[in-house]
Amino acid sequence: MITITMAGNCLPRRIILQAAMLSVFAALGLAMSASGVRSASNIVRLMSYTGSLGDWSPYVADELGYFKEEGVDFQMHLFQNPADATTAIISGRGDVATGSLPVVIAGAIAGAPIKLISATQSATPGGGYNNWWATLPNSPLNGPADLRGKKVDILAPNTLAQVATREILANAGVQVGEYQEVALPFPQSYTALESGLTDVSLFIEPFYTRANELSQSKYGKPLKVVYTFLTTFKEGLNLSGMYANTNFLASNPDTARAFLRATTRAAKWGNAHPVELKQIIAKYAGVPYNDIKNMIPSQMSEDGQFIPGMLDRLQALMIKYKMVPNFTTPLPDDRILDLSYLPPKK
Repeated sequence: MITITMAGNCLPRRIILQAAMLSVFAALGLAMSASGVRSASNIVRLMSYTGSLGDWSPYVADELGYFKEEGVDFQMHLFQNPADATTAIISGRGDVATGSLPVVIAGAIAGAPIKLISATQSATPGGGYNNWWATLPNSPLNGPADLRGKKVDILAPNTLAQVATREILANAGVQVGEYQEVALPFPQSYTALESGLTDVSLFIEPFYTRANELSQSKYGKPLKVVYTFLTTFKEGLNLSGMYANTNFLASNPDTARAFLRATTRAAKWGNAHPVELKQIIAKYAGVPYNDIKNMIPSQMSEDGQFIPGMLDRLQALMIKYKMVPNFTTPLPDDRILDLSYLPPKK
């Protein structure tokens, strides 16, 4: 049996996956009992969560007045738990959110009224942003092949991080079950390495920059990177996406188009102004600017298009590693995304 450690405990993978999916299915029940189609409006209710730093384009669009110029009444609602944002979208209490691609795919499998409408943050070979699996600088671990019998951070079950880890290690000859998966929130990534809870931890910004500062201070060297998403997605990948309630889209197509015109415009500005961008992120994400001023901002898709073949490959990996119960055949594009609301390609 595969076990995943969460907060120091080992639980069967099946139980943890069921827990991870619970919010999707609970929200689906709410959606089925809700009134359904929302009347036409220029209001867009964005569901986000405190500390969300990577999917910043709506923050910039609001701060710079792009939504106002497009006639969009932007309303942002912050939750403490990212899963609550998904629940709000599925139930119709929210219109748009950004988040995990596997969660949106799992929602589509369950029949939830959600679809991806735009790519957001990305990692590409020519960009500076990524997600990094790293270890302490004095560690003997140098690559995925060294991780047999080790404790590896996968963030949480049914995540892109878990899918990528399984594929990367398998390609290095380390099969699922030959290492221990540890589910760990990002703020604990560095302390987990120091305490021995993990041998390799997953870092995103601002935790990666801060951890490197701590490592440099204590060991005289930054963290040692063992692998990244680009180890397996060599052409690049979308780390998350913007998704919407399909009833909202059907009732408000012009508002959805105006919203995405503003966010793609904001993506171009933010990618070109990283210093000013971090000040806006701090304001909207509810975090102190000093905590993120040195971080590498995420790279945002400027046209909203997904990297070709990326979603197909993600679904294939989810099926290969049985990430969602009874998911055996990839969903067609029209079940999981609708990019017709994006500005026309140039």
